[in-house]
Amino acid sequence: MQERVICPQCQSSMVNNIGPNNYKCVMCGHIFTHYHEDSHDYQQSNTFGNTYSQSYRESFDDIMFRQKLKDKNTAYICWCACFLGFCGIHHFYMGNIVKGIIWLVTGGVCCVGQIIDLFTLGKNVDLHNLRTRQEYQR
Repeated sequence: MQERVICPQCQSSMVNNIGPNNYKCVMCGHIFTHYHEDSHDYQQSNTFGNTYSQSYRESFDDIMFRQKLKDKNTAYICWCACFLGFCGIHHFYMGNIVKGIIWLVTGGVCCVGQIIDLFTLGKNVDLHNLRTRQEYQR
């Protein structure tokens, strides 16, 4: 009898097998590792030497990958900080520290750069996430 695999993030059973013990959820896109109970990897030892059962285990790379992805809504909320006098916060969020400092000191380069960023911010977030995905697929 085959064991039922469930996504640990959204609890959906609609998952695709993408490799040995690796699955991708069809509903939320979450990539996770599932070790079957009869597998040797099912019993894991933690740093204290205790044994515990862990059917779902994400690799460190999966966790770091999700943390590096940026959200468009958060980027636009950071952009709105210019109305409070904090121009360039969205550049700090995207990891462009130098550009963020320039925007902060010059008022978004006299607000012209801030307005241009309003229209290009979504594309910049998509490009950042694409580069991050390519970096982790190597």
